[in-house]
Amino acid sequence: MGINLLSYVDYVDNPDSRRNFSSFVLHVCGVPISWVSKVQYSASLSNSEAEWVAALEAVKEVTFVLQLLHEKNHKNVSLF
Repeated sequence: MGINLLSYVDYVDNPDSRRNFSSFVLHVCGVPISWVSKVQYSASLSNSEAEWVAALEAVKEVTFVLQLLHEKNHKNVSLF
């Protein structure tokens, strides 16, 4: 069983909020089971900081799914 995570950040050129748009899709065995597309909570000072914020949110979701799979006795999960 494999988990694949795709994450994307887009710089929003909005002078009022200066927040970035981030999204991710989480696949388990090739099937998308979780996806998020939203404006980030805080303003980032650079694009690389916005990418770190998006990656952190995506990793939180992967951690939750891994814990859920381990609770259901799916111990042979690989990340790729």
